[in-house]
Amino acid sequence: MNIIIADDHELIRNGIKATLADQEGLRLMAEAGDGATALQLIIQNKPDVAILDISMPDMTGIEVLNQLGEQGTPTKIIMLTMHSDYQYVDKCLELGAKGYVAKGDAGTDMLDAIKWVTEGKIFFSSTIQAVVLENFAQGSGKKDDEEEEVHVTKREKEVLKMVGEGLTSAQIADSLFVSPRTVDTHRANLMRKLEVKNAVELVIKARNMKLIE
Repeated sequence: MNIIIADDHELIRNGIKATLADQEGLRLMAEAGDGATALQLIIQNKPDVAILDISMPDMTGIEVLNQLGEQGTPTKIIMLTMHSDYQYVDKCLELGAKGYVAKGDAGTDMLDAIKWVTEGKIFFSSTIQAVVLENFAQGSGKKDDEEEEVHVTKREKEVLKMVGEGLTSAQIADSLFVSPRTVDTHRANLMRKLEVKNAVELVIKARNMKLIE
């Protein structure tokens, strides 16, 4: 499996390279210290996985992600994020990123992230999950074991599963032979039922409630 790493901090890149070192089946193709170089490397080399820092000079990771999506690049993208800017993850989800790893979790969670995204599943590192789940508890005043049972329809379960696989509304619409507006309606209903505000919270809470894997 071929991988490209992009982060403007050499220390972060070296840490990820150390995590990947000696892992059977993983090959570091290239690394970049800015977004523009990362975009060029990914387009030219078409790696299986690219790890992008959200904040980089020349082009941000989000801008790179957007360009790759417009070009239909098949590479699975894992975004690196600081704890304080996890809210940007929802934007990345809409743009097609498959994994989200807080930099503090990279040493422990990166290999799992690579495994999950190559299996077609969305991955959130432990810090991001903890922050989102804490927000749930503060917002609802409920503990995890106090969650009420939520009824979702068969079609809503289909949409939820595809959201958990990182598909956009347009991709889900094509798969289900419905309009993107219909998919957006299902997503809105799911967020209302699960009492969440965005797609990131939707996926994490749905997994926490065992509605999806």
